Amino acid sequence: MTTGFIYIILLIYFTFLLGFGNDKQKTKGTYFAIFAVIIISGFRKDVGIDYQTYEFLYDGYKDSYLEVIEPAWQIINNVLHTVGLSYVGWTTLISVLIIGLFSIGMKKMSVSFAFSFLLFCCTILLDTSFNAIRQYSAMAIIFWGTSYIFERKYLHYYICVAIALLFHNSALIAILFPLFIRKTKPTILIGLLLTTMLIGTTIMNYLLNNILPLAGSVLTSIGSQRDYSYDVLSIDNGISSGTLKYVYNLLAIGAIVLCEKIKTPCNSTNLRFFLNAFVISICLYNVFYTFQVYRRLYEYGFMYITLLLPIIANYYPSTLIRRSVSTCYCLLFLTFLLLSTWNTPYQMRFDLFT
Repeated sequence: MTTGFIYIILLIYFTFLLGFGNDKQKTKGTYFAIFAVIIISGFRKDVGIDYQTYEFLYDGYKDSYLEVIEPAWQIINNVLHTVGLSYVGWTTLISVLIIGLFSIGMKKMSVSFAFSFLLFCCTILLDTSFNAIRQYSAMAIIFWGTSYIFERKYLHYYICVAIALLFHNSALIAILFPLFIRKTKPTILIGLLLTTMLIGTTIMNYLLNNILPLAGSVLTSIGSQRDYSYDVLSIDNGISSGTLKYVYNLLAIGAIVLCEKIKTPCNSTNLRFFLNAFVISICLYNVFYTFQVYRRLYEYGFMYITLLLPIIANYYPSTLIRRSVSTCYCLLFLTFLLLSTWNTPYQMRFDLFT
């Protein structure tokens, strides 16, 4: 069995659930899928490029080298070793944290809980959570705390950001997220997309050479540009093909146009936030397209596509059209996901304790 095959099974399952289930069945079916995905994620063996790296991080928790990682991981590793959990126990608990917080956030903020979780599985989000465990733990906390922005409870939100920073320092980008509730003219958003798509590499080189070196210690800790730069056609290094970049930009432009046509709730804080976060994420993708470390920052905004697309799909009055649009979205993302995961073997291990 391969991870790509698992994603196809999830798509088929949700297609029947969304197509034939009533609201109660959809909710229960989604909870079942969440449980299954946690099992798939938690009990995986040698799945993910960084699997062995994190195994070393956990098993070598007393190594002085690991003092450089964020405080939360030092505490978690020490506590779990004290109770005798193995690396599988560690990945299982972290999967509960990541998938659980994302799911709770979707339940609170999505107009279609089942469709949102399907998007989480079919886009890069679930698959990348197998690798970027520290970052995705921080992202899950930010995602869960996003509802505080809509409630104007900014202190609560920034407490979530502070906690997320204990899991990964990239969460610092989330301090800007409350700005996304402001309405932005469509022409400005489209202009940002086109500019970063056309001269993104020039912008990246300027930032790397003139702005980011000011934070020299950060660059030293993550490595040099040469270590993380890839050819734009390098599928194996996680960039997929150059086609995905243009698909993202077309999808973002389409979302901008459609959101302008949605009369209810066209002025809602939620919709403005999801749209702005998604568009800015694609701009970051355009700029840092060939620089892996900073390219991952786009995923902080990209995760809100799981909440944006269900609103857009609901814009269509016909149930058949809504289902067709939802399926097309998922097939589009899944196609690119399968390019990098179809031949990745999937295995399981169950040794929860040492």
